[in-house]
Amino acid sequence: MGKRASSDWTVPVRLLLVLVIVCLVPSANGTQSLINIFWNTTNPMFRIDNTDNVFDINMGNHPFQYDQANIICPSYPAGTAPLDMERYIIYMVSREEYENCHIGNPHPRVIAVCNKPHEVMYVTITFRSFTPTPGGLEFKPGHDYFFISTSTQHDLHRRLPAEKNEAKE
Repeated sequence: MGKRASSDWTVPVRLLLVLVIVCLVPSANGTQSLINIFWNTTNPMFRIDNTDNVFDINMGNHPFQYDQANIICPSYPAGTAPLDMERYIIYMVSREEYENCHIGNPHPRVIAVCNKPHEVMYVTITFRSFTPTPGGLEFKPGHDYFFISTSTQHDLHRRLPAEKNEAKE
């Protein structure tokens, strides 16, 4: 990762990392796949002008096959300035929360906590309609699922869009 000015990622986090949509498609024939999503502001998939942020999941798979996605947290070498390191909490949210970049649910579904920027961290999501793990994620065919982060440089736990004056900090 290149070095950035300390305020460079505050606005893009709010505006750009809201753009991952996952769509499930009923299974048929085919093979399972693994998608890697690097959750940081340098990933071109999170640019506002990019529309390549929708994934068709389980398309062409046999009923016993399922796709997976790795959400890979940003990581940095020792010595990187703290203000240059991105940290996020990633949530699975409703369409309305996604469209408004606002988490209104008092108990949102946390998908990943990327808060250790000197460690390689990732979360693997398995897209299946039933999980044997209590409290695990389940994804129904034909439904849309939305993932966002509303974290800012100064507030990892922020659930509201950043204020305009904060973006200038």
